[in-house]
Amino acid sequence: MDPQMLSLPTESEDDVYRRKTTRIRKKVAEVEEECEKLAVKIYTAKRNIQRFRLEQQLLMNELESRNVPLSAHQHTTVKTEEQI
Repeated sequence: MDPQMLSLPTESEDDVYRRKTTRIRKKVAEVEEECEKLAVKIYTAKRNIQRFRLEQQLLMNELESRNVPLSAHQHTTVKTEEQI
């Protein structure tokens, strides 16, 4: 047999770089997509924190307007029927 007929075709450098570039672009797209998802999660968390702070302030103002000492609410425990 002729050794030239058994040899596999070799890839050109351009083909190798083209495949590498394609893989890199795909990976970059995946990372960008993940980054966008995380940015949305961060935005949602920050918005929730703002809402909870506002809610806390409103509740504190309501307690103050009712003249309820804040220390009474900080250490409250639930009494069972046996303790009453």
